[in-house]
Amino acid sequence: MAETLELSEETAGSKTARWWWVGLLVAAMIALSVVGALYGFGIIGGDVAGDKDAPRQEAIYVSVEPPFTVNFSGDGNARYLQVGMDIMTRDPDVREQLERHMPVIRNDLVLLLSSKTAEDLGTLEGKEELQQETLSAVRRVIEDETDLTGVEAVYFTSFVMQ
Repeated sequence: MAETLELSEETAGSKTARWWWVGLLVAAMIALSVVGALYGFGIIGGDVAGDKDAPRQEAIYVSVEPPFTVNFSGDGNARYLQVGMDIMTRDPDVREQLERHMPVIRNDLVLLLSSKTAEDLGTLEGKEELQQETLSAVRRVIEDETDLTGVEAVYFTSFVMQ
């Protein structure tokens, strides 16, 4: 009977220890869940890249001067397109590179603009598509020549078709 009593006490001790470990595991899982939720909502830990707390830099506009004047295909009549534009960045290094590589940018944009037709540019959608193509062309020049990114937008400041 003494043996039976010893087994009961040993079994009771191991059950207590087992429940203690289960409780510890559950508490750790709850703590990790709370920390994960707080991190996910940005309450703790901040932005991983560190951008969230950094003040947003001021926009820098580089005017493409003089405005572009190109002839483009139309309905048989000579057609002209004149476009003024500004390029936006927030990085002073990108601004410097835009100015340095402006001849290449102007060349690529003249080729792009002169490839359009009056029908292509006759709608708002056509102009917005041209704006995206222009942005892509400027980005391509800057990234190819300098490995910099940061050209955010191209804005048409004048747009005349004749």
